[in-house]
Amino acid sequence: MTHRQHNSPPFTWLLLLLSTLWMLQGCSNEYTEQAQARADHLTSRLSTLGEKLDAGQLTHALLVQNYANKLEHSQPDLAPITQALAKDATTQGALYQGLMQRLQEFNRTPQNKNEFIQVMKEVHSLEAATDPAIFNDALLDLVNTLADLSAGELARINIPQSSEAEQLKGENVPGSYLVGNPNYGSWGQGGSGGGFWVFYGQYRLLSDLLGGSRYNRGIQYNDWNSRSHHSYHRDYGRDLYGSSGDRSHTRSANSAMERQGVKAAKPKRKYGSAAGQQRRSTYATRRSDFQQTSGRKYGASGGPRHASTSSSRPSNHASNQTKPRSSNRSSSLFGGSARSSSRSSRGFGGFGGK
Repeated sequence: MTHRQHNSPPFTWLLLLLSTLWMLQGCSNEYTEQAQARADHLTSRLSTLGEKLDAGQLTHALLVQNYANKLEHSQPDLAPITQALAKDATTQGALYQGLMQRLQEFNRTPQNKNEFIQVMKEVHSLEAATDPAIFNDALLDLVNTLADLSAGELARINIPQSSEAEQLKGENVPGSYLVGNPNYGSWGQGGSGGGFWVFYGQYRLLSDLLGGSRYNRGIQYNDWNSRSHHSYHRDYGRDLYGSSGDRSHTRSANSAMERQGVKAAKPKRKYGSAAGQQRRSTYATRRSDFQQTSGRKYGASGGPRHASTSSSRPSNHASNQTKPRSSNRSSSLFGGSARSSSRSSRGFGGFGGK
């Protein structure tokens, strides 16, 4: 009796194919579930930040409003720019609206490991950016811009006394603190490296003021980025208050600088409140840990199931530690950074002075 070898029927292969597709779909769903959970978490954080901002619980936001009101009365010709800057210390301002835009563009449906890792990088950036202590420090650039517009009548905040000489030489002219912040302008074409800085329309007056300084041809990226500044965004905020495209442009521009033999200036070691510095350090450590272990956590052997357990920990950490501090100790959190480095404001009630 002869035995005929049977080939596997077609439906067997079909079952194998469907099984593989189901497994892949399951992985995709886990990535999506994680991303959606993170998006919900970030939405809650941004909402909480907005509530604190509207309730007047961020001291630098109050200082911006105070400075803008005083400056508008003393120098009515600056009303357009002072009003624009005052708005930026609210939920309708560029900084907060920029976070909302990034959250709207957040990838809630990553389809693979690489996309999920990019999602987690944006999560870490937005978690820090929506922290009230860090957002409060980011408003320092608005405070100091208004102070410079007042020609010394309003006190600058968190800037060493020694930098007064720099101001006289034109290094810190009105608007210089906002240069490089994608919420206020962009690097246009021309020059070398990243091009020349151009403010958006509502901040055009700052461009005119900068035109009267050593930057009469415009601020060039290489020149700006190779100098030491007391700008929160320049020193700390570039990784927090800009899109992935903005960060990509920065990396490309810095690489072009290096090829030309120009070295970027190092960030200031201390700038902002003690609470904000501590928070930044915490988020930076968390981000570093993620980058070092992402290959193991999200690799082929672990898959998204491992990511489900490990990547949820930072969220718990943030919600358990960050929220209680910001809600229960808001006055001590933000009051520590509102110290002046120059003379008390004469003629303005001394608000923000020593």
